[in-house]
Amino acid sequence: MFTDMESQNQLQDTWEQVKTMFRKKLLNTQCTRSVFLKDSSD
Repeated sequence: MFTDMESQNQLQDTWEQVKTMFRKKLLNTQCTRSVFLKDSSD
């Protein structure tokens, strides 16, 4: 039981890390795109 709870917590942590990483990646992509659009509109 205890080990099961622990592995579930670990899974949760990993998932949080993945979501954070993905969100940062997405933000970077959006920033790059907006900069690119701004450049091309000039």
